[in-house]
Amino acid sequence: YGILLGLSGDSTQVVAARSASLACLGPAADVPSRDLFPTLGLSVPVQGLSDMAADLSSVLSFDFAPLLTQYQTLNAQAQSSASTFTPTPADATSQVYTCYTWISLAQAPTSTSCDLPTFQANMQTLAQLALQSGQDVSAALGIIRQPQSTWQSTLSDMQALTAHPSLAALQSGMDCAEVFDAWQVANDQACAGLADTFSTSGFVWLLAG
Repeated sequence: YGILLGLSGDSTQVVAARSASLACLGPAADVPSRDLFPTLGLSVPVQGLSDMAADLSSVLSFDFAPLLTQYQTLNAQAQSSASTFTPTPADATSQVYTCYTWISLAQAPTSTSCDLPTFQANMQTLAQLALQSGQDVSAALGIIRQPQSTWQSTLSDMQALTAHPSLAALQSGMDCAEVFDAWQVANDQACAGLADTFSTSGFVWLLAG
């Protein structure tokens, strides 16, 4: 039966097809569930749709303003204290410090030897870059939250998809339990009919003998 239906082998598709066949028509001892929805591996991707919609909604509704205020406060504190910040120099004898050249927070800095004023200016630059990073995030959120943005339309599509009646129908309509029950009744009737026919024929031949 399996070979004739092309269900021999161990590929992912064949294994899934074999599991689906068993779920619908297999004996109870071999079938943990007759629901094809999880059997065919659909539960995870469908749940992924709901998770993605929730994540998108979270991003688009996130209030970044309080966090940006903290960025601004920290930057102001760093700028005011950088001119008086005097750490232990890398070389105490020559009063040499290690300065870093920051292009952006996304790139590793290069290091050079420097004096204290240069080091303090370097710290101010780093604080300004951190503030700029927060401002960039805030600006990006403003863009993706625009009513006609791709992000908003994607969220609308995801929400419509996860709430669509066809998806619920797909989840509830792939349970083979009723199909199996009907098939079992038909199978029992057919087998009982054959047994009755053969037993009757045998009894007749017995009498004839």
